[in-house]
Amino acid sequence: MRALPTLLLPALLLAAPLRAQGPVLSPGPASGGPAATVTVVTAGEPRGERPLAAPVALSALLPGSGERYLGSNARARGFLAAEAVLWASLWWSANSRDRALSTAHAYAVRHAGASPSAKGKVKLLEAMADYRSRSGVASLSSSPEFNDDYDQDRIRAGESPEEAWPADDAHSWDWGSSESEENDAHWRHYKRLMGDYRANRIAFQAIVGALVLNRLLSVVDVLQLRRAGAGGPSAAIVPSGAGTGADLIVDF
Repeated sequence: MRALPTLLLPALLLAAPLRAQGPVLSPGPASGGPAATVTVVTAGEPRGERPLAAPVALSALLPGSGERYLGSNARARGFLAAEAVLWASLWWSANSRDRALSTAHAYAVRHAGASPSAKGKVKLLEAMADYRSRSGVASLSSSPEFNDDYDQDRIRAGESPEEAWPADDAHSWDWGSSESEENDAHWRHYKRLMGDYRANRIAFQAIVGALVLNRLLSVVDVLQLRRAGAGGPSAAIVPSGAGTGADLIVDF
């Protein structure tokens, strides 16, 4: 490779094209004698041609890591901060959801005679919020209205009352007669507890969707960064392998 006087190095850097694909050659010194030389070469592949597998995989696993891999730390911090907030929110909503369900179950055991084994049985606990009782308890009228009695409602719908659960003590409940204001207050409060559970369940599902979306956005961002040549050129000066001079390694 031919030599270039060191005084021309700034001009060479200004003139170097951003998309240079090979070494930049310069003319030799005008006069004889030893002179310090600088060799300019391009190192590695152009950023626009580097494989996508690594940054895309990193962003799919942890949004922001693909951007950091490409050298865009500012964008990486944004995605990583969003990921941290989403995971904290997911943990909070999951705990709130489970706590609301556990509280509702304990309340149904105390005021509706629900079985302790009903804990964690979401559909059964939701039925307790939708129907006053099951199994046609004596406190109800002979012609119960809609959502007064679970079994009667299933029969009216042409379904078996035992299709979902057997007719036993483990799957029965009774909020008491509608003639008692206290009974109605207990049932209304239970409905609110189950409403809290449902709200936290929806929040949990929404946050899971947001985590997926954050990954998709990070992957798209990585593709855009790669297409735009994220990070720009980098350079380093190292001693020349032969003779007096130095190599300027420019990575475009």
